[in-house]
Amino acid sequence: MYKVCLPIKVIILGLAIIGVICSPLYAEFGYKDVYQYDEKTEKWVLLEPVGEANDTAYMITDYAGTGAEGNSGSWFSVKSTLSIVPAPMHTKEVRAFGIFGEPDSIVHSNGPLTITVKPLTDNIGIGQNDDGEDWFVLPGTRNYAEWQFVYTVTNPSDASVEMKDITVEDNFSAELEVKGSEDAWLASATQGNVLIYRPNEKQFRFLWDGFSLKPGESASLTIDVKLGKNPAGKQHYGDCNKVYKLNSGGVLKFKLNGKQQSYDGDSFEVWVPCTPPSSFCISLSATGTEWYVRKPGDYYTKMLEGEVSASGDATIAVTFSNFDNLRSIGNSQTIPVFYAIKDEEPGTSDWIRPQDLNKDVSLELRVSAHNTSSWGMWQRVILGTQSPGMYANVGVITFTLVNSQPAYVGN
Repeated sequence: MYKVCLPIKVIILGLAIIGVICSPLYAEFGYKDVYQYDEKTEKWVLLEPVGEANDTAYMITDYAGTGAEGNSGSWFSVKSTLSIVPAPMHTKEVRAFGIFGEPDSIVHSNGPLTITVKPLTDNIGIGQNDDGEDWFVLPGTRNYAEWQFVYTVTNPSDASVEMKDITVEDNFSAELEVKGSEDAWLASATQGNVLIYRPNEKQFRFLWDGFSLKPGESASLTIDVKLGKNPAGKQHYGDCNKVYKLNSGGVLKFKLNGKQQSYDGDSFEVWVPCTPPSSFCISLSATGTEWYVRKPGDYYTKMLEGEVSASGDATIAVTFSNFDNLRSIGNSQTIPVFYAIKDEEPGTSDWIRPQDLNKDVSLELRVSAHNTSSWGMWQRVILGTQSPGMYANVGVITFTLVNSQPAYVGN
């Protein structure tokens, strides 16, 4: 069983269901039970053998992603793949990054100047303050953290007017240090020169200059910073329920048509709550499923099992969206699909259409550090006279941590 622990408010499981004509692929984690409805006995029958030797239908889990070869039979193949990605947040919620794919960033723009800040350590979240503006969130006091600042200057002129004498300056707060050493700072610019210095013992400052930009041209400066320690050797950000500033905001100056212009950037903030945001874990029985149906009939299988736990008392809401029947790629044919959300085998009344799953079904899982909650997802397909080929649908399962959210109360 795969376990994913996420210090976030919402995650999405995307189920891409695709049908292809191909031979079975090797599955490391074995086969799933597939049941077929027997019209003579009016009962569901487990197909035997449970595997590719069955010439009616079978399912495998954690399929290999490549290397399929065509076969001579008229098989319908349905693949379900799972991927987990961060989802957009609502006000005051915290979203995580650095777990799957590229981490989230906060971007501030003013005219030709854009400043993008990306966390380099995975203990940093992004939330919103009372004004709806993004800020970074650390899980309590004394947490080491790193960020990457990218300053981008773009000449927006659509005429042949060059930006000249460009300078960008910014101060980093007293708690931050530029990564690197006295002789080799982790800073690089695509054009121009960079000078990093200390205007006093508690601050770093940089001056980026010595370049010009043609219309539509851009240049960028990248600087990595880290959270330092105080004179007593303790990690900075020792006060909770406090908002810290990473930088002063930055200033861009340049000449355009001989006239001096300037733009001020916005500072980036970090909130350190007294109570760390809750985290929750999702354990999945498989990362993917692939099942083959050759003969007309009514079939179902338990496609996914999951277990949810949390670091504290919490309620996890599970909702569904974008589910539909399997639709042929290339013509208008469809394969009807039904779903059941429960642990034990579903009965006749448990099956619902994808549209009803999207609209009417939601789960509320109550979990804690000592108690977990499980759930299961069954899939049923009805194969008739459809042509063999590729059938597809993409559905989304969303997990939302709906309580245990710390709130910031400003002065």
